[in-house]
Amino acid sequence: MAKKRGGRGTNRRVLSAAYFYLERYGNKTTTQIHEYLIRKEQRNTPNKNRLGQILSRSPLFDKVGMVNQNTVAGNNGLICLWEARPLKDIVERALVTKIRTDKLPVYFRKAINEARKERGL
Repeated sequence: MAKKRGGRGTNRRVLSAAYFYLERYGNKTTTQIHEYLIRKEQRNTPNKNRLGQILSRSPLFDKVGMVNQNTVAGNNGLICLWEARPLKDIVERALVTKIRTDKLPVYFRKAINEARKERGL
């Protein structure tokens, strides 16, 4: 029986778009990243809670703090503030932790695989 491959590349597209957005504009909240993905017309944009989970599990990002932000309904809430890690740090972390590169966008996979070849891993 064949594997289901439904949304397999979706998180990679989200990670890639979020990473380059943070690289270009600096630290942003989960809400700002979510709004950017929607404006960019990113297919299958996850909701804000799921986006936060995706970012927190990825080696591409660091949570640098929490920001008190008003919601549309007028409620206050703490929102995570994210930063994109430098490529050098991502590669070093991937080499030390032996992270699965198939879950990362192609650009990062290539950089990690090149570093592995250089070090003979």
